Amino acid sequence: MEIRHLAPPSLVRRAPWHDVGEIRVGNWIQAWDGQEPMDFGLIGVPFSRASIRGSSTDGGPNAIRSAFAYFTTWSVDYEVDISDLTVRDVGDVQTDLLDVPRALQQIEECFTDLLRGQRFFPIALGGDHSITWPIIAAIHNVRPDARIGIVQFDAHYDLRGPDFGPTHGTPFRRILEGGYGLQGKNLVQLGIHGFGNSAHYHQYALEQGVRVISAREIRRRGITDVMDEAITRASDGTDLVYVSLDIDVLAAAYGPGTGVVTAEGLDPYDLLEAMYLLGRAPSVWGLDVVEVDPTRDIHEITARTACTAILTFLGGYVHRA
Repeated sequence: MEIRHLAPPSLVRRAPWHDVGEIRVGNWIQAWDGQEPMDFGLIGVPFSRASIRGSSTDGGPNAIRSAFAYFTTWSVDYEVDISDLTVRDVGDVQTDLLDVPRALQQIEECFTDLLRGQRFFPIALGGDHSITWPIIAAIHNVRPDARIGIVQFDAHYDLRGPDFGPTHGTPFRRILEGGYGLQGKNLVQLGIHGFGNSAHYHQYALEQGVRVISAREIRRRGITDVMDEAITRASDGTDLVYVSLDIDVLAAAYGPGTGVVTAEGLDPYDLLEAMYLLGRAPSVWGLDVVEVDPTRDIHEITARTACTAILTFLGGYVHRA
């Protein structure tokens, strides 16, 4: 079937060397041929024009692809090998260069065609955070009766109103108010932190029944306890749980390559443990990793952390059974 707006991957990065006893992720993930059944499909969404202050997150998908070459399929931390999974690079969504609403519509159309034509777990590589809205819309198009829960990792609420059009600060408000099967009680926002938010949007979240768990609360309670609550809340009465990871949830030392960095974010150990637990949760279906900006990155720290988060999620999935 035709998949609108889909182009082949714009970057294929192979590891130049590997030992006979290991499998390099960059060599293991192959480009999808359009027909092969797969467990997971990586879809690049190189879109950054909805960023409020401008960004180069359109380079995020290729930064992540490039960093995959540094990793193997085995994790000693979780004693898991993900190499038995079939993971394919589906390609990139091509979008309008000037018209932001049209570009978001094209993302929705591409994901709708992909999800309607294939049975696989989608992992979107962003791109700015505006892409989450059309992806959820696509899931709703394919499964209109599905009730959706969302676990969001972020420094910000992303609950801005529509005054200035769709931006990377508006996706979760648009999802809540758009009739896509998400109720406020099933949206859990994790890692919100710092002096980069607003009491107005915090109050809106509370009025909608959204559970906001700050980075400070995570540090105080511990990530295992927090994730038990987050998964339970997002899964309560829903048919699937979608995970959205904005890399700016990390403290600046671990995620410098993004638009807004602050010292008081999460550390990578908490993030990776959370991703493992989400991968293991039977209700979780769908993931995006957004706001990686390679022009702001230092020695690929942020891109590599994004890779590790995805691989750790896959490790949790292997242990799901």
